[in-house]
Amino acid sequence: MKIWGSCSKQHSPVLRASHQTYNGLTAPRGNGDHTPAATRPSFHPYHGGAPAIGTYTNRFTGPLHGHKTAARSFDGYKGHIAEDPDSEIITATIVTPGNVGDAAVANDLIDDILPTDTDTHDGDGDGDGEVPVVYGDSAYGTGGMQQALTDAGVESRCRTQQPVNRNGRFSKAKFNIDLDADTVTCPNNVTVTIRRSTDATTGTAAFGDACGECPLREACTTSKAGRTISVGQFEAALAAARQRQTNSDWQADYRATRSKVERKLAHLMFRKHGGRRARVRGQTKVAADFALLAAARNVARLGALEMRSTPTGWATAT
Repeated sequence: MKIWGSCSKQHSPVLRASHQTYNGLTAPRGNGDHTPAATRPSFHPYHGGAPAIGTYTNRFTGPLHGHKTAARSFDGYKGHIAEDPDSEIITATIVTPGNVGDAAVANDLIDDILPTDTDTHDGDGDGDGEVPVVYGDSAYGTGGMQQALTDAGVESRCRTQQPVNRNGRFSKAKFNIDLDADTVTCPNNVTVTIRRSTDATTGTAAFGDACGECPLREACTTSKAGRTISVGQFEAALAAARQRQTNSDWQADYRATRSKVERKLAHLMFRKHGGRRARVRGQTKVAADFALLAAARNVARLGALEMRSTPTGWATAT
């Protein structure tokens, strides 16, 4: 299993909490589950179970300007981690500039479950034939990421945001997009053809004059030209992801795994661990320091698990 997430670090002797940002994503291995998250801690895969990936941001007076929300920003770096949700062991760390999106390093955090040119995709390559799973919040639920996971044969449990519109007007979800027929039907049952771009990867459906006398116009658009629906390159992948996450079992599994990512990021941000501010300058040094912090947390976790050596190998109390 794998989990992804992110948090922010302020450049100074200590990590700063007020500028913390995090995202998480989890991807399970063939014998586990992995979970990613988006605006919170991230996690990465673990060889023995379900890894998770996380990210934190490091405040720094430079061009590394990032945003957690429209109102909350920081200057510094993001630290990304991957964690095994079962053992809660951090299995990978990456540090990026603060302006890099959380999903930008997702492939690096789950590369051990992605197929290679020589793979007959088994997911995690252990020969058990099980499909790997990845969990993540909406930062990882982009169309491109959903499509990449599908193409790689990885089961995605990354949350994809629902489309919204201003002032409570009809969102894109109210329109029936038929990619096979290349048409879009509005809530008033008016159907128009999608006008494709030159490369046919994107398109728009313009309702134009049909909106003029439409009884639902006030609830749909204020544009004089009528409502226009954009159809993106990964429209099918996004629609499939949104459909999956309406399942109650999917939602329960997501909530149960996501909390493990949040807890691990909280451990890293704990005041005594210095996770709020960077203690050194420069991305290379910050990355090394972040990896050391993750290693220290792993040692503490192994102690809690009562890890010990036995004649047959390493074992835990549980």
